[in-house]
Amino acid sequence: MQVRVKGVHVALSDAWRERVEQRLAEPLRRLVHNPAAELEVHLVDANGPKGGVDKEVRVTLHLPGTRALHVEQAAVDAYTALDLVKDRLERAVKRELERMREPGRGPREEAFGTGE
Repeated sequence: MQVRVKGVHVALSDAWRERVEQRLAEPLRRLVHNPAAELEVHLVDANGPKGGVDKEVRVTLHLPGTRALHVEQAAVDAYTALDLVKDRLERAVKRELERMREPGRGPREEAFGTGE
C-alpha cells in the first residue's frame, strides 16, 4: 500500500509521519493486502493561529475494484484526531470488504464496456 502524508497550512514533523505509519498504515495493511491500494492522509489547520478545535485529519483510501473511502475528523490536537479517524476508517474498510464478499456484489459487466 502506498502512503502519502500531506500538511495543509501545517509543517509536518517526522514524529507525525511516523505516527501515521504506526497507527494508521500498519493496521490497514493487515486488512488490505493489495499493493495497488493508496492511502492519502491530510493534516489541516483550519483556524490557523486562532486555536480551538481546528486540527482536522482527512484520510482517503483508494482500493482497487471499489469506491474510495473518505473519513474526516477534527479535534483539539492532531494526534487525537488521527486516533479517532483510525477507528472510523477501520470500521469503513471492514464494512466495504464485507460488501465485496457478498454474492452478487462483484463488478458489473457494463462497467468494463463489453456492450452486452
